Amino acid sequence: MSGIIIFPIVLIYIFAAFLIYKLVLRNTNKKFLSMMIFIGILTFPFWDLIIQKGIKTIFEVSGVLEPKIYAYPEKDENGMIESLSLVKVKYLPKDLILNDEISIHRQLKRIVKDFYETSVYNEKEKFDSSIFRINIDGNSYSYVKEEYSRFRFIVTMDIKLFGLYKIKKYQLIDTKKNILLGDFSEIIFLDTFSNFRQNILLLQTGNGNNMFYVSNIKTDNYYKELMKKLEIIQIGE
Repeated sequence: MSGIIIFPIVLIYIFAAFLIYKLVLRNTNKKFLSMMIFIGILTFPFWDLIIQKGIKTIFEVSGVLEPKIYAYPEKDENGMIESLSLVKVKYLPKDLILNDEISIHRQLKRIVKDFYETSVYNEKEKFDSSIFRINIDGNSYSYVKEEYSRFRFIVTMDIKLFGLYKIKKYQLIDTKKNILLGDFSEIIFLDTFSNFRQNILLLQTGNGNNMFYVSNIKTDNYYKELMKKLEIIQIGE
């Protein structure tokens, strides 16, 4: 949204807050109360962001999202696991996989015995909803409708605090033994309560996106750390 439109709207809102401050001060003669009301009105459009920022700080400091290990994957005499699925966790470039030009593919070939499955995208960065299976023996590939890997991720979503954020949990399970090997979580902040900012104060970008938001907690390093701790693969990218 153009600053020519946003600036006067925000200015009017601040002026209205100041008028309310003056009225409360004149009627109550309590400067502290009047100032609290003034600050409350000014911060009202951003109340959800303030709470989200506090939540983000708590999660980052506490470390509760970090990977936890409960068991280790079974390997054969050569130190290899049967099969692994990275679907819903990693999107890999299809062309680079087939040309053996991506390090994670080369490393998976050394640790996975039969095949691994992943989500992919093409050279135009379009994501493919199909499951892409790479057979280690012969380096052939195929599209499949569902995952068959012994070791795979289960992803669950849980919305918290009336839609302020959601927790996306990744659990790596051994489907043969039906046990949980490890997990980590991701926090995604939602714009459920952004209507006042966007529709009244018009605090949005030209394409309609939020001008102010709290960024999600990046968890790609958690995925790498989990795989490293489970001694499945060393991921350097």
